[in-house]
Amino acid sequence: MSKLQFAVIGGAVLLFLGLFFGGRTKSKGWGQIEKSRDLTAESRTSGDISKYIADARLQLSPEQSGELGALEAVADSVTTDTAKIEALKAISGKWYAFGIPAVSGYYAEQIAALQKTGEAWGIAGTTYTIALQRLKNQEWKTGIRNKAIFAFDKAIELEPDKVEHQINKALCYVEAPLQNNPMQGVLSLIELDKKYPNNPKVLFNLGRLSMQTGQYDKAIERLNAVLAIDNKDPDAHFLIAQAYLETGNREKTIEHFEACLNNSKNEVVNTDIRKILNSLKN
Repeated sequence: MSKLQFAVIGGAVLLFLGLFFGGRTKSKGWGQIEKSRDLTAESRTSGDISKYIADARLQLSPEQSGELGALEAVADSVTTDTAKIEALKAISGKWYAFGIPAVSGYYAEQIAALQKTGEAWGIAGTTYTIALQRLKNQEWKTGIRNKAIFAFDKAIELEPDKVEHQINKALCYVEAPLQNNPMQGVLSLIELDKKYPNNPKVLFNLGRLSMQTGQYDKAIERLNAVLAIDNKDPDAHFLIAQAYLETGNREKTIEHFEACLNNSKNEVVNTDIRKILNSLKN
């Protein structure tokens, strides 16, 4: 692999994360929470995150604690479900802003229990999934995965035909595999591909997993299928450009990075793509 490929791939990885996670970053306190945690394995895997929340609170600044305290006082004082939901949304959003999505997910789960909608449970599961992607501690990943799966199961129960919930549940198992069935996530996505043939979201995630395992030709096949359905999908253009780069197809790499640039509305992402294209063309 040439120095140019290394440089482009390095930039592409960062850009890929930006495309998927909107440039979200951890707070400085997140690493300290990971290092300072001294919890039993039982509490980590049971789905009870009360000790995690207590630990997280210790890492907050006085100003952050004050902000949360004010919001919690509002939540404790309201008497209607509508007001309670709005107060919990504010608390969940604040924890997310602090860079601690696991706790944000805990409050999103409380909101879902009140709203009783598939959308609300999907938001709770997605928030837990973001935490899964950031956690390093494997025992905690197991506990948070279980919380996410619970939320997505609730969402699926309420909206059984909404494939996004089923995809997200499968991706939880990819992110934190079961010890006795490490392929559960991938197998679930393959089953979804059979159940929902030519679904672009299923195909895209199968393509993304093919990339992660170095099956670039398979990734290209699946991502081309996505683009045959929606030729303006910037994420699919970006990912297939990476796949073509790995296989040494410079012309196709440039073609799809340019298509991503033309269809992405994220100016930060577009700036990075222009840098990558400049490196490829010069």
